[in-house]
Amino acid sequence: MTIILDFNIHIRKAGEEGYTVTAQGPGTGLAGPEMLGWELLTQSRFPDWLDLIQFKPWETSEGILQEAGEMLFHALFRGQIERLFTGLFDRHVQSSDNMCLRLRLDIEESAVEVAVLPWELMHWRGFFLATQVSTLITRQSLNLDNGNIKPLTVAGRPRVLIVCPENKLLDGVREIEIVSSSLQKAGVPFEVLSGQVTVQALDDRLAAEAYHILHFIGLGYAETGEDGQVHGALAFSAPAGRKEEHDQLDHVRLQAVLGNHRTLKLVVLNTSFQDRPGHLSTAAAVLRSGIPAVIAMQFDIADEVAILFAEALYSRLTQGRWAGQVDMAVALARNACYLQFRKPDVTLRGFATPVLFLNAVDGTIFKLEKES
Repeated sequence: MTIILDFNIHIRKAGEEGYTVTAQGPGTGLAGPEMLGWELLTQSRFPDWLDLIQFKPWETSEGILQEAGEMLFHALFRGQIERLFTGLFDRHVQSSDNMCLRLRLDIEESAVEVAVLPWELMHWRGFFLATQVSTLITRQSLNLDNGNIKPLTVAGRPRVLIVCPENKLLDGVREIEIVSSSLQKAGVPFEVLSGQVTVQALDDRLAAEAYHILHFIGLGYAETGEDGQVHGALAFSAPAGRKEEHDQLDHVRLQAVLGNHRTLKLVVLNTSFQDRPGHLSTAAAVLRSGIPAVIAMQFDIADEVAILFAEALYSRLTQGRWAGQVDMAVALARNACYLQFRKPDVTLRGFATPVLFLNAVDGTIFKLEKES
């Protein structure tokens, strides 16, 4: 049995001085506050590396990913926090066959410029933390209280609803084929809702059947609201009679749609946002609806990566020693992508593209039982 030790990391704004970081492990006192090494991420080579990773991935080498990842690690883990982390890792994880650390990143919503950084690239002691089950990386709001979210008992395999509203800017047929093929290989039952998919059509389908995973394929939008925060929205088909081509399902309505369907335990957003912070607020809305896990893409994901990630994700989530544990499944799926794609192109950054947002006591979202 694997024992997971939670390492909670809080990042908060500290006026004009920057950002403070505090951390706490199991049975330990609060480490910090330490100042986030913002100067490392703004006044060094890191901005150039980030620009290459995001906009020119074909010019990005693995060496650049490693250096950027080391800069991210050392900006976050400083002073007391670094000593606490390395101590827990060396004493418990390194010396045991069944222990791992789960890094729970809690970044204040107003610190968008920190939240959009690809923390899943953190590199330490020769490996990318997010690719290893010994150092799971999740994002969440530790002050979001939806009660004690318990894993759902499922007979057989969890059921997936693939939702892909028609859009001229997206090859929906190809995307559906990718996900469908991945689910078929993993032996996971699924249904597809595609074409002129309105918000009402989604609500009707969710009300008609009990699904456990929602896999959305489509476009997203992001805009700054009256509160000064960037909010994301998912593009659905406009209802009949409307002149608009799309109906934007914003964070408020998204929470309302999903909040009535408690069998949903995972939402996968294979979505390209016009503005990167859009995935943050959209994922937060899903968590606030009571769904414990969201996987969103912080970069555009290449087809090859999407295929392998989905195959590995659904296979690891539904079978094997860590079945039902979404954080383990994501780490293993990331590692599969890292091992497969090593050449400098858009696939190289693929392992760090999926971001797991988790709001549950642990990463177990399903308990799978054999069908009677």
